[in-house]
Amino acid sequence: MHDMNNALQVIGGGVELLQMEQADVAGVSRAIGVKTERANLLVQDLSRFVRDMGGAPEPVELRALAEYALALRQFPFARLRATRTLLGEPLTVQAVRRELLQVLLNLLVNAEFALAGVRSPEVRVVVGPWGDGAALSVEDNGPGVPSSCRDGLFERRLLSQTGPIDRLGIGLMVSRTLAERQGGALTYTPREPTGAAFTLTLPGSGR
Repeated sequence: MHDMNNALQVIGGGVELLQMEQADVAGVSRAIGVKTERANLLVQDLSRFVRDMGGAPEPVELRALAEYALALRQFPFARLRATRTLLGEPLTVQAVRRELLQVLLNLLVNAEFALAGVRSPEVRVVVGPWGDGAALSVEDNGPGVPSSCRDGLFERRLLSQTGPIDRLGIGLMVSRTLAERQGGALTYTPREPTGAAFTLTLPGSGR
C-alpha cells in the first residue's frame, strides 16, 4: 500500500504539472509512465497473493517461498540499495503456505525499516535443517533490538513504544501466532556486531 501510494502521488502530481504552462511534457510523461508500470506490477503481485488462499497444510518448499517473498519486496530493498542474499538448500515442510508467506513478508518488512539509513545495508534469508524439520532465518545488519525491549518483543505492548522498533509490535505478534499454528516457533537473536536475526523453525512432516 505504501509503494502504491507513492506511485499514485507521482502520477497525480504529474497530471497537475501537465496542466501548467511551460510544462516539461516529455519528462513528466516519462515519470507518469514509469510509475504507472510500477503500479501495474504492484497490482499483479497483490492479485497473485490474494489468489494464494490455501487454508489446509500442504508441502511447502521453503527456499522457493523465500525467493517469491524477496521478489515481492524487490523494489523496497532496491530503493534502500540493500544487498539481498538467499542461502540454503531446498527443504520441504508441511504447512499452510499462505501463512508462512505472511510471516516471511512481515520479517522482510521489519528488516526494511531497520535498514533505513544504514550504510551498506544487507539482508539475508537462510534456509536450513532443524532437527527433523527446517528453519528459515531473516537477518539484517541494522541497529538490532535494544536489550530492554527483547523480553516483550512479540507482545502487543510494543505498539505503544517509540523509536526504531515501534513498527515491530503487531507484525511480530501475528507472525509468532502464525508460526505456532504450524507447530513451529519464531525467535529473535542479536547479530554481531549489529543487526537482528529472526528465525522461524518448523517441524518435520511426521510431527
